[in-house]
Amino acid sequence: MVRSSCVPLFWGVAVLPFAARVALAQDPPAPPPPDAAPAPTAEASSLPPATDDDETKKLLQELEAAERTDPLPSRSNQPPGVPDLSRVNLLGGLPGLQALNPDIAVIADVAAAMFGVARASAAGAPLPDDPLQTGGHDASESGFTLRQLEIALGASVDPYLRFDANLVFVEGVEVEEAYATTLALPLSLQGRAGVFLSRFGRHNEQHPHRWWFLSQPLVVGQLLGDDGNRGLGAEGSWLAPLPWAATVFASVQESGGGCCSRTFSPVDDEPAALRSALDLVATGAVEQFFSIGDDLSLLWGLSVQLGPAQYLDDEGRAELWGSDLLVRYAPSAASSRWFLELQAEAMARTRHRGGSNLVRDAIVDGGAYAQLVFHPSPALGAGLRYDWVEGDPSDVAGAGLGHGTQRGAVVLEYAPTHFSRLVAELNAGTRGQDDLLWGAIINLEVSIGAHGAHAY
Repeated sequence: MVRSSCVPLFWGVAVLPFAARVALAQDPPAPPPPDAAPAPTAEASSLPPATDDDETKKLLQELEAAERTDPLPSRSNQPPGVPDLSRVNLLGGLPGLQALNPDIAVIADVAAAMFGVARASAAGAPLPDDPLQTGGHDASESGFTLRQLEIALGASVDPYLRFDANLVFVEGVEVEEAYATTLALPLSLQGRAGVFLSRFGRHNEQHPHRWWFLSQPLVVGQLLGDDGNRGLGAEGSWLAPLPWAATVFASVQESGGGCCSRTFSPVDDEPAALRSALDLVATGAVEQFFSIGDDLSLLWGLSVQLGPAQYLDDEGRAELWGSDLLVRYAPSAASSRWFLELQAEAMARTRHRGGSNLVRDAIVDGGAYAQLVFHPSPALGAGLRYDWVEGDPSDVAGAGLGHGTQRGAVVLEYAPTHFSRLVAELNAGTRGQDDLLWGAIINLEVSIGAHGAHAY
């Protein structure tokens, strides 16, 4: 509170000398006759000599230097020695000041939910005590839930780097992402370093406010983690010189524990021991975009992750394989800006102990989801999704989902502006048992501040 209250006072003090100079420059006093000296007034003689503090002098020197080096001609009638303030942005035009003013957005997701069992199992059999919700941001209990309060920050550090961060507040503070991205590498290369969501598939790198549905796909929670797959590391990408847009990604990251690297280190807060480079999680991906005429576009991705599986034994290894597809039809001539979008992902996982046959002794599981979303206008939307997972419910590297777990969901959306959204979801599914688990969720999303455009 003390810092925020001092900011207006600082800018008021800093801007006053500028305003005084502009006023004098717009209406300079008439020079006195050559032979007559200006007579001092009583008021002027009673004032102390005019002095500028060091900060004001520094700012004026920067303005004068910008004026001297600016190749554009001046459009004002400023007298010599007075900076032209008409072409200077006080927040963005001075070196270093833009760094104090990054883009900041605050996004809140608050949900009301109800979960239950539609058809009980055989008499005397225990009923499931938790719904089919595997995401860390999913509403998983009946009642009200703060799914997340996210603060997104981003700005260009200099001509060479950009910094982005996402802080999530639920029961505490979590650094979900914080990374620097290069802006000026040659040969269509780009790099980033820090904590970031890996480029495995399409859904994994999206924050919850970008989801069409309120529940994380089951296969993401089963194979990647409650919060998706992320960790501390570095990534490089290359835009290939092809007739279509094709980008190749490669990264190495530390395993982040059960929340963020379930296949490689399933125990929460206990990432795999880093004994060599082989204990890092390596990700490779290829993303290809095709524009089919003016109305139809297609995005196809392939992903692979390799890393340790020390919970099997000291030499255990694991691999994740994935393919994702996005097809969007948006007639460019439609005045209502309606569109139809199909998104699907399939993932498979193989694990094996050290010294075992990679094919014969492999532990294999996986899953997939497909969703279809229709928006008759930017404000209204509806969608259907189907999830399927094949796995062992007792697997330590899973989310407790049984063989043939499946779920269907329907969603309705109303978004009057870019800054508010109301979404309702109804889902139902089974864990391979006779019980049909259902959930009804309503979520209100509001955001304030400046937030960058989302990737396609």
